[in-house]
Amino acid sequence: MGFFSFIGSLIYYLIKTPLCLVWWIVTLIFHPVTLLVALITLYIYYTSSTEKSDIPFISKLAPVSKPPVVPSAAKNRGKK
Repeated sequence: MGFFSFIGSLIYYLIKTPLCLVWWIVTLIFHPVTLLVALITLYIYYTSSTEKSDIPFISKLAPVSKPPVVPSAAKNRGKK
């Protein structure tokens, strides 16, 4: 019985350890203090740089597609 309990606990820890590592990394990255420090760092970076570059927004980076212009049917109504 001892061998099978060893295999069972080995399988348990092989499954548990990566999940615990992922949870630890996620909480380390997304910790509120870490996010606050990252925001302060970005603020200092953008306000202290010599060349004032605008923060890129998605709307500026997205391609603009213009719909085709269809002549209005109301203009041509009644003309012969």
